[in-house]
Amino acid sequence: MLGQPAGADSPLCRLSNNQSQASLQSSSISTWNNEHVPDTGIRLPPGTPTQRVAVLDLHPTQLAVGMQQVHEKMEKVASKQQKGPEALDKFLQNHPVPVVLGPNHSPYLIDHHHLCLALQMMGIPQCYAGVVRDYSQLNPEQFWAAMAFHNYLWPYDANGNPVDIHELPKLLPHTVKGLVDDPYRSLAALVRKAGGYTKSTIPFSEGLTQSSAKLLQASAMVVQEPISCPCAIAWLSCVSATNNTQYLAQMLAAAAVQFVWANYLRSHMPMALLAVPDVEMFVPQGLSHAA
Repeated sequence: MLGQPAGADSPLCRLSNNQSQASLQSSSISTWNNEHVPDTGIRLPPGTPTQRVAVLDLHPTQLAVGMQQVHEKMEKVASKQQKGPEALDKFLQNHPVPVVLGPNHSPYLIDHHHLCLALQMMGIPQCYAGVVRDYSQLNPEQFWAAMAFHNYLWPYDANGNPVDIHELPKLLPHTVKGLVDDPYRSLAALVRKAGGYTKSTIPFSEGLTQSSAKLLQASAMVVQEPISCPCAIAWLSCVSATNNTQYLAQMLAAAAVQFVWANYLRSHMPMALLAVPDVEMFVPQGLSHAA
């Protein structure tokens, strides 16, 4: 049933049972202080089976999106719709969303939030999804600990403020309909498209190495300004809001490029917006900060 737990007999559950890449996190995980291990499983491995699922059955793992990006996704989907149902279906098959199965076999969306919200706003009820990890046998506490451990969560609100990781599960919207707009997410995406920085393929990760993360953790460093590196990547002061050094290091290692840039631009570029597309006017100024 739409919006209800997927259930043990759901298509995604059957996919998980047949998928060798899906792995169950050890039930010994019960705290938030495990050593961070970056995970690149956000992209479905070649050959991973996918299944049509209801968009509104997918539970978000972040609180906000960039609505301008959502509108861009809507335009792209609309262009496929104009070519006919087969073109749209092919597009969706080529853009499967990665999910993690949680308690009651409920699917949790760990990427493509913008696409799923675009589909929902356009009245397209289904997309394709594949199981990255199966945590359905964990209890809720173990499940959220595993999600945090693998950096499948982003504990910041639409204003870039940190959210207590223990409170996040209660604040996350039940469906993508509850995602709110963060215009700085849109600005960060536009700056990236204009060549300002490079996007990472690691979920909620800016590509920081494990050794660098451990160094930050050991030295209790707090990044206040962007640091130049070969990918033109920036680290933001927003993550310094927490006084938990270990968690800070983990989140630095796991902070997505776009999230990181969004908060840097937020603190350096006030925007006055009357409409979602207005964010485009600020791209040149954003690029000047990426130089």
